[in-house]
Amino acid sequence: MCARPAIVLSLVFLILSISLVNIPSGQPHTAHEAPALTAEDHYNQGEAYITQGEYQQAIDEFTQAIALDPAYVNAYHERGRAYELLADYPNALTNYLQAVNLDPEFVYSYIGLGNVYIAQHKFVWAVLVLTRAIEIDPANATAYEARAVAYHWLQAYTWAVADYSRAIDLDPTIARTYRNRALAYWGLAYWEQAASDLTRAIRLEPADAWSYLTRGSVYIQLGQYGPAIADFNQALALDPSRIEAYRGLGDAYLGQQRYDEARSALKQYLDLKLARGEPPELEALLHYVRSLLYPFGIARSGG
Repeated sequence: MCARPAIVLSLVFLILSISLVNIPSGQPHTAHEAPALTAEDHYNQGEAYITQGEYQQAIDEFTQAIALDPAYVNAYHERGRAYELLADYPNALTNYLQAVNLDPEFVYSYIGLGNVYIAQHKFVWAVLVLTRAIEIDPANATAYEARAVAYHWLQAYTWAVADYSRAIDLDPTIARTYRNRALAYWGLAYWEQAASDLTRAIRLEPADAWSYLTRGSVYIQLGQYGPAIADFNQALALDPSRIEAYRGLGDAYLGQQRYDEARSALKQYLDLKLARGEPPELEALLHYVRSLLYPFGIARSGG
């Protein structure tokens, strides 16, 4: 989750040659040695490697930076981030902890610790270190969002909503935060609020199929089948691999008693699940059976 933007640097490798210009004849040619790289040089190269997705090379560069400057807090933090990106969580923790040992006010390493604890499903530990991050920097939107995620996993949805809301107050431009708060509202069955947040997320990222898919599901909970159908179709237009949208379409068509369309959409969903080698959910199978039986007045509503 929530790493600081890396400094984008391009790596240019120079081949040094001996210049023969203006060297008087009879004098020996001397090569100029390249200056030794500094800790900051290695750090910058490590940042560039992270930007390129070359995380092991980044780790090597940060390690060289630390060898030259053992108190280089940012290098420990960024090496921790590179390990985190490789899902090497023990080494990520070691580096983030070293960074906060060197600088107990280094807020982003507390956030890094929180992200790793969340990845390890140690949610209470995540809440503790992220609370410390917020104490250090009460205006840090990333810290609030990360703690909200930890609360979310703990199913403390009300606290999660509060932290997502604070993150949004501090930075209302991040679509992800609206999406996450919508899921917390889902956990509380606050459907209108969930739909509103997903609409805001779509305004910020109009090409995000997931938001349309999820808002469609929320509309079904609200009994708004027409908007749900529109959202599921838009999700498929943006990302045809979102086969869950076919199931959503089937459920929405059932809600409108459009049984032929429901049966077609649900059959397509089941066929695609089987083609992927994935067993279909029992609920989807039951809805398909309902689409077959409803026209004959055999099936009951609900379910």
